[in-house]
Amino acid sequence: MIDRFQAIATFRYGLPRFDQTLTPVGESAIEFVVRKRPDKEVEQGGRLPDPQKQLTAHGHTLLTGLPAKGN
Repeated sequence: MIDRFQAIATFRYGLPRFDQTLTPVGESAIEFVVRKRPDKEVEQGGRLPDPQKQLTAHGHTLLTGLPAKGN
């Protein structure tokens, strides 16, 4: 049974993978995503991060205003 369905429009898909709730416009929510995994993901054993979209320490600081871990 689905109790409530609400689209969350503040997730920014163009950013690298990191905790977007640390940004000033971020929201947090509990969500479940159900989708069929493409064959490539099944072969790799899961969804791997895009090597072209890695967050740098400087980028983390710019997005969140917090110092990156290790600095």
